[in-house]
Amino acid sequence: MESHSRSNDARLRSLGLRRWRRIQSRTPVAASTPAKPAVQLPIKVSWRGDSTGYGICTAQQYAPSYRCPQTPAMLAQADFDNALWTGVVLVVDQSAPGSTFKQDLSGTGEYAATAYGTGQTLATVLASGDADFSIIVTNEGINDETVEGDTPDQYKVDAQNWITTVQAAGKVALLLEENPIAPTSVACATCTDAFYDATAFVAAEHAAAGMYGVSVAPLYNAFIHVPQWNLTLLGPDGVHPNQDGYIYKEQQYLPTLLAAVKQMLGK
Repeated sequence: MESHSRSNDARLRSLGLRRWRRIQSRTPVAASTPAKPAVQLPIKVSWRGDSTGYGICTAQQYAPSYRCPQTPAMLAQADFDNALWTGVVLVVDQSAPGSTFKQDLSGTGEYAATAYGTGQTLATVLASGDADFSIIVTNEGINDETVEGDTPDQYKVDAQNWITTVQAAGKVALLLEENPIAPTSVACATCTDAFYDATAFVAAEHAAAGMYGVSVAPLYNAFIHVPQWNLTLLGPDGVHPNQDGYIYKEQQYLPTLLAAVKQMLGK
């Protein structure tokens, strides 16, 4: 009796095994998904732009360097470290007073002399010495408008050229809106009242960025809605932020900066 029971159990197991094999033979095997390449850390960010990205502070207390103790690049680095982890992002300050989109692209003028001293074009720089940068950030705008006298349409073309140059090098381009300048500023001592509204230039920047899927970190509208922004957030020249102004700018920029890095990290 016991022998007969063991024999039945064996047949059942055999039938079950054969049935399982038939089911398995008919079940498609999912293709394996290639592992996503690990991101090399730290993610290097080239912090480019004009004197408002460099951190000029025009109050006499900052003489003789006239640079704020906490520069925009330093503030961005601290925020990345706090939001992610120390060592995930490395911000390299390559900003320079007087820079414009055209100067950065051509490697000429004050930008090249201050930041590089090589006179190389942006395309050459990104393909050689700065080849290991992943994200290229800039806040060009004020000098494009006041020094070079660009119209919004000209500014848009320059922004497009800068974006396509960065993307052609395989980098992530990221734009930062400019801060507004006060009507009594040194830069606009001879400008018409219509100039002080840079909304058209900000709109042109967004239009250029939108053509290539590039993010623009907002600032301009938030800045001008701070009560007495020209006194509380700008230095005595009415162009460059004071230390509180630079801190405020970074607070506005941070969500966009973090989003770019987190996308690279796959978060």
